[in-house]
Amino acid sequence: MTEAVAMSEKRLQDAIVRMAGETDWYVYHTHIAKRGAEGYPDLTMANGRLVRHLWVELKREMKDRRRSTITTMQVDVLNILAGVHQEVYLWLPRDWMSGAITTALTVARPLEDRAVRNTLWSYRRDRLEELDLRVTQ
Repeated sequence: MTEAVAMSEKRLQDAIVRMAGETDWYVYHTHIAKRGAEGYPDLTMANGRLVRHLWVELKREMKDRRRSTITTMQVDVLNILAGVHQEVYLWLPRDWMSGAITTALTVARPLEDRAVRNTLWSYRRDRLEELDLRVTQ
């Protein structure tokens, strides 16, 4: 877990985008979030070969007793997306370290894998406290 704590959200995103590029994913990231839609997830990813489309919110791990935050608008948007789309994820560095993200990006049916299912927003939204995430305005 020490490696995961040391990994910033930016480093996590860079690792995911790098792997995605190597595995035929198209990745969209709003570089200036203030100009985008409020609450929009960090990454939108599509893979024609796997016939999949992902919505991904990224958060860092708690560090120095400071919890990562997720805004109420992000929660609302993720809830809307999860209501109409199967693959809406909340990924943390621990998911990169465990291999769950790699599995999610490389197999045709990732939701058959328990570790991947456990990173879905629909699974994690009621476990934010356990994940050391704080909801803010």
